[in-house]
Amino acid sequence: MMQYCKNGSSIHLYWVDNGLNPCFIDTLTSSIFFLIIGVFGVVQSCMYDRYSTPVEKKYQPFNVGYILQVACTCLLIIECVLHIVLTDAAISSHTVYGYQLYTALVYFFGWTMSLRLLCLERSRALPSIPTRGHGLVLLVFWTMAFIRENLAFVSWFSTAWWWHLRNKSEQIEFSMWLLRYLGTMCLFVLGFQAPGVPRADYYMLIRDIEQGQERSQVSVWKNVLAKLKIMFPMVWPKGKPWLQLMVILCLGLLGLGRVINVYVPVYYKKIVNSLIETGDKPLEFRWDLILIYAGLFMLQGGGFGSTGVLNNLRSFFWIRVQQFTTREIQLKLFGHLHR
Repeated sequence: MMQYCKNGSSIHLYWVDNGLNPCFIDTLTSSIFFLIIGVFGVVQSCMYDRYSTPVEKKYQPFNVGYILQVACTCLLIIECVLHIVLTDAAISSHTVYGYQLYTALVYFFGWTMSLRLLCLERSRALPSIPTRGHGLVLLVFWTMAFIRENLAFVSWFSTAWWWHLRNKSEQIEFSMWLLRYLGTMCLFVLGFQAPGVPRADYYMLIRDIEQGQERSQVSVWKNVLAKLKIMFPMVWPKGKPWLQLMVILCLGLLGLGRVINVYVPVYYKKIVNSLIETGDKPLEFRWDLILIYAGLFMLQGGGFGSTGVLNNLRSFFWIRVQQFTTREIQLKLFGHLHR
């Protein structure tokens, strides 16, 4: 039967032989890592699979930093398998203990999942506020992995660890630790720089510019019939004669206002001309022109604090139509969101 800890020691002992108990510390850190990457990492991966959209190739950075991140992660995945193989072949008297197998399985799954998240964050984008680097799951995972390797320094004087390099087994263990230490340190440092994550402000700016250029090249009259077909049911209250009458009345007032805008300067010109004495025609006070001009100006508006009678009437009659339009749009939006 496979023993879980070396030499029958208890997992509850965290300090043995002037150092941390490898069985205790490996079990504890592996459980924490499984919680981070096995729960939150899987949730983040599912969110990317369900809600994310692909990032175009030209916005995906491909540099030395990203290649180094992928290489270190792949190297740590290989190390998990290689460590178990070497443990069974040359370390610890050809004996694999339970905590070693548990740690190897957790780390193999963890580094594999971190590689998947690393690729997802580079190639896909979630419909949320873009971040300036990697997600919290990867940053916490890399940080905890680096801290875990640094815990070995606490057991510098312990005979349960391999610092003394007394035999081939301890030399192999030290080599594996050095490989993990360099790999996790590299990922920890590069994680804050995020060389493989597209810069959100950059590719969003480029995308907006390209979309703006495309929109500027498209005529506003393109698909005008299709646009009117969508808009017309929102404006024309079908089955409501009273509101339909309001729409027609508002359109009539709008047209009347445009006609008045033409006649206001015409009557202003006539009033000015009537004040000029020409030939045998005596100077005459044209009160009729002044009254017509005043009436047109009142209907048009434009004075201080006035928007005109026609504009006020049109706004008043349009209130019910606007309420109908707003309600129809909200109902259609609600129905679209709950399909």
